[in-house]
Amino acid sequence: MNNTPPEYPVVYPNPTFDDVVKTTNFGDLMKGAAITSATWCYGYVYGKPVRIPSANTAAAIGFTFAGFYMMMDKRMRLMGIKPNDGLVKAHGTAEERMAAERIQT
Repeated sequence: MNNTPPEYPVVYPNPTFDDVVKTTNFGDLMKGAAITSATWCYGYVYGKPVRIPSANTAAAIGFTFAGFYMMMDKRMRLMGIKPNDGLVKAHGTAEERMAAERIQT
């Protein structure tokens, strides 16, 4: 893992699986759908003797890859490694949440 400080505001310094899933947006789902569709097409085009089973197998592999890719991409945005303007507007930064918790206690 890279130990350089984040370039963008940190929303969650160590996001859990729930944090990642709760902050998934429409764009993330469309990336997953596009990857899955593209791999289905690849399986159909290159699976000549048995096209549909090959396409479905390729789609399953593509869906798995899309899930891992979306989770990794979202986690990097939550940790401030990638641009995250929308997440900061929607959820605030980690420092803001910690300051609000200190005021409440």
